[in-house]
Amino acid sequence: MFKIVFFDLDGTLLTTQKEVLEENKKAIKNALDNGIEVCICTGRQKTAARHYQEMAGAGRYIICANGAEIYDTKDNEELFKCTLEKDFALNMYEFAIENKLAIRVDTQYGRYVNDMRYSILDDMLMEENYEKFFEENDILQLSVGAEDSKVIENIIKNLPSDVKVENRFITSLIPDKLDMINLINSSVSKGNAILGLCKYLKIKPEEAMAFGDDLNDISMMNSVYGVAMGNAFDELKNMAKEVVSTTNNEAGISKILNRIVEERKQS
Repeated sequence: MFKIVFFDLDGTLLTTQKEVLEENKKAIKNALDNGIEVCICTGRQKTAARHYQEMAGAGRYIICANGAEIYDTKDNEELFKCTLEKDFALNMYEFAIENKLAIRVDTQYGRYVNDMRYSILDDMLMEENYEKFFEENDILQLSVGAEDSKVIENIIKNLPSDVKVENRFITSLIPDKLDMINLINSSVSKGNAILGLCKYLKIKPEEAMAFGDDLNDISMMNSVYGVAMGNAFDELKNMAKEVVSTTNNEAGISKILNRIVEERKQS
């Protein structure tokens, strides 16, 4: 019997138009009404996670920055965070500026960008005195993008042992098409964050379900009952306990959610 369900956003709960289908919203409400917690678990920063949490009508907890932060939106309380070393974050930001790369900086207060062309939702422009910014803020995640993939390859090759690339993707940002990587603390993952929140809520891992589509969702598949979207990478599908029969643009999620609600009622 499942007591909590975790949802990745892009390619999973969100359609390609960055919306949540009405059938899925109804299924989420049905789950919550029947005692099943519903949690957003995303690589996005907290502000964006909260935006889509409200759009979907999901539960109070969010996991953001690929597992670097767990937040209780009802009590406005940070339950967990794991940061990058300040010197590394500052050096990476300066490298991005010197080489005219795109960079996003995730903190517990918001996301900052070096150029507003790379802004998503309500991201903010980095302060001119960025040295003081990095000294005073905890950095949860860095996203670095370049038009030349060789630049990204070189960054990856020279990362310290306590930093890892959680996912790599091509993003079309006006006016640039960029090869982009998300950098987080090596001990961080969505799967670890899920297990941590389950422990906090006194929920067993076998009582948790997680939906995902991308390679940064692998740790979720390894930690709890994993469900891969129909549009997921084959590697993820092969690891999952179950595969949604449809893509993120159809309401296959709702059928699984409604099913586990019925199973809970019958038990």
